[in-house]
Amino acid sequence: MKLRLALSYILFSFFLSTYAQEYTIEGTVSDPSGTALSGVNLIVYSADTENAILSYGISDDQGVYTLSVENRAIVALEVSYLGYKTVRKEINFSATSKNVMSQDFVLEKDLVNLETVAIVVKKYKDTVRIKTDSLRLSKNASLRDVLNKSDGFDINDDGYIAFNGVPITKVLINKKEVFVNQNSIALDNIDYGIIDNLQVINNYKDRFDVDFSNFTEPVINIDTKKEFRGVLKFTAETGYGYKNSFLAKGRAMFFSDNFNAFLTQNTNNIFEKDFKFKNISSSFKKYTSQFFRQNVSSFLNNQERLKKDITNNTSLTIRKEATHYKTGGVIYFNYIDQLKNELINTKDINNTIREETLENSAIGNLSFANFYINAKLLKNTSIRYELNGGNTNKTDRRGITTTVYIPNQDLIDERNKKDADAFITSNEVKIRSLFNDRFLLYSNFSSLNELSESDYSIINSQQSSSTIRRLSQYIKDDNRFTTAEIGLDYKSSKLLTGGVGFLYLNTSEKNNSSLNTNPFYTERRTNNYSITSILRGQGKRLEYSLQVSPTIKKIKNTDIQREYVPITTSLLYKISPNKNISASYTDNSFLNELSLSLDTIATSFNTRVTSAENFNLLLNRNRVMQLQYSYSNIAKSKFLSSSVSHTIDDNFIQPIFDRIDENTIIFYNNTLLKRRNHTSLSLGAGKGFYFSKNYHKISFDLRTKYSFSDAPTIIQDTNVTYKDNTAIISANISLEPQNFFLDDISITSSASKNSSFFDDELSFEQKIITNNLLISSETKKLEYELIFFWDYYDTSTDSFHRTDIDFNSRYNLTKKTSLFIKSKSILNLLKITPNNINSIQTETNGALRQEVINTSLSGYFLFGITHKF
Repeated sequence: MKLRLALSYILFSFFLSTYAQEYTIEGTVSDPSGTALSGVNLIVYSADTENAILSYGISDDQGVYTLSVENRAIVALEVSYLGYKTVRKEINFSATSKNVMSQDFVLEKDLVNLETVAIVVKKYKDTVRIKTDSLRLSKNASLRDVLNKSDGFDINDDGYIAFNGVPITKVLINKKEVFVNQNSIALDNIDYGIIDNLQVINNYKDRFDVDFSNFTEPVINIDTKKEFRGVLKFTAETGYGYKNSFLAKGRAMFFSDNFNAFLTQNTNNIFEKDFKFKNISSSFKKYTSQFFRQNVSSFLNNQERLKKDITNNTSLTIRKEATHYKTGGVIYFNYIDQLKNELINTKDINNTIREETLENSAIGNLSFANFYINAKLLKNTSIRYELNGGNTNKTDRRGITTTVYIPNQDLIDERNKKDADAFITSNEVKIRSLFNDRFLLYSNFSSLNELSESDYSIINSQQSSSTIRRLSQYIKDDNRFTTAEIGLDYKSSKLLTGGVGFLYLNTSEKNNSSLNTNPFYTERRTNNYSITSILRGQGKRLEYSLQVSPTIKKIKNTDIQREYVPITTSLLYKISPNKNISASYTDNSFLNELSLSLDTIATSFNTRVTSAENFNLLLNRNRVMQLQYSYSNIAKSKFLSSSVSHTIDDNFIQPIFDRIDENTIIFYNNTLLKRRNHTSLSLGAGKGFYFSKNYHKISFDLRTKYSFSDAPTIIQDTNVTYKDNTAIISANISLEPQNFFLDDISITSSASKNSSFFDDELSFEQKIITNNLLISSETKKLEYELIFFWDYYDTSTDSFHRTDIDFNSRYNLTKKTSLFIKSKSILNLLKITPNNINSIQTETNGALRQEVINTSLSGYFLFGITHKF
């Protein structure tokens, strides 16, 4: 461990060191009247190419700027500010012996569209323009590709976007809200070719969201090229290939000042999905049952670990904005037809209990719709109504062949079917009124209704017996939530706004279930009363919020009353334009799902989860603490990030292995455990360097993550402590040569180690090593990407490796038509490396450990054509 820490320290120090002598440019920026201009963008380029950004900065409140530049004889300094003419000046360091060059700028107002620009400056402050013209990307690259190539952004597969460590949930088109909580759709469907200007607006304010003027949010704004404004544009893409792989994809868009529409359709069997769980309404995620959330996850998550995945993703987004109102809606439709193969080995500390071969299939569809209208009733009063509806139905079929070793060796064959349906609606009304610059009155009313049903049937036969055993289980959840809230905020200053509010929540939860002919019914109704106290503030450098809500939860038809105090707090301090530190803490309590108190739940005929206690009235507590530091120097291609998080769960429910009966059925018992801790630490650093007279760029990126958790568990009626530790380190080296036949060469390697312990005695260990080499190139007509990768898995009992190749290419026949190749896992597809193992995961429940081996590795190879209308 000490050696790894020392090595990490040396590598971080190496990557963050500065190797060249630095010069300094300093000065002031003002307008013709001598008034200092703050927030002016200053970018230093190499004098002979814009591909090399050497330094970047923003003028302060006094118009003063300071820029550091690595040793260059001649550079070009570009000064730009909204509403003023851009100035570009050459700086020659070889003409002076000083390391500090003084240069003042007086910017002239841009008289073209002066009135429009003045409004924009007033409305959109603190704007950072992202230089996209220097990125080596094809016109077919997605917004995801653009942001991944731009320093300061953090992007993940689920659609999360952060700039300098601050999350972003809106993507504007031509200064109008189009993608709201739809990051994944924007990332994967907006092409680089339509982007004229890309900005991060740190101080955006929705004019229909009545609040004190200093409370703003960061957004991404994309100004489209003129040919994409006020004109309907459509793109169609279709492809077909080896072993019937196919893709049929369409995209239509219409962007204007008052009306915006965006339609996507993607039907394929190559594991592409455009819709993520983050796109679901926040009210759905807050109050819906675990059954509903689990049921929709297979529709929304990208799952490449499938043998078959036929899917359709269709979405329509419509936004209209007028002087006194804005309205819009979103419609999603998802269809899946999936097949997955797995091997599951169940073991205790010393023996293998059973080995299972599974074939899982799922067919179903998910529909979701959202409609809203925001209106300004008066100048400082707004009302918002939002309606959400969702429906899902899915049929899961599973075939299981099981070899049982304990208590007696036997062979079991099982076929089961599960039909699941869910229907959910929610309504919400928000009214906000700003009396003056000091007082804000708000009220919120909402309701949510959920009806979820599942019908589970199982047929089971044993080799040692001619008896066919049957089992059926039916579960129905009927949940209703109604809230009413009213509050008053008082603003003392930008950094101090206080408020007090009252919240009433009424809940009604019903669960009907039966196992064979044995019925079970449980019901829980509560009235919740909360007095909420709020402190919040937002200034140029500091943002914070603190909410404390003492709550009384009264459970109807009982004398039971629960008291608790939820706390939510967050803080963001902007040390500089490219340095942030943030912290957050949440403390909340909640009642368990009713399903945890069901007498018995069958996950298969030979696996049952029982509950000997009633957990319906038990209050669980969850606390989460996070601290994050983010530094990004766009000009020097340098970043540093670190974060730590700690989670504590008190009074949580965990299924613990109980026994194996004479019929080889494994029983788990839902058990109340006192406390579970989880801590995660992560560090990331990177540095880019330009070299040679052609300004080739080489970048280094190093990231580490360490997480550890501990929780009590029970083994053979003995209380023990279970610990789980995971360490991950990854490194990337990429080369972007100029004037070369290759555009990008990148090598990424990662290594992870997971260890599990019972009372400090090692129980299980798994190591994973992955390596990949990416080569890409682009010319006016041809672009391609080739990825070689090698994965190695090593567990306590087994090991395997996998080598494969992905290849993607596009040839532009005309400006509107192109041919493409998409492929994945070519070597496996052609059975050159016939290892079908995709991953290994390990789960522990008390004395038993399950090793889940995914054998559903599938590849594809298809040819297609794209045409833009």
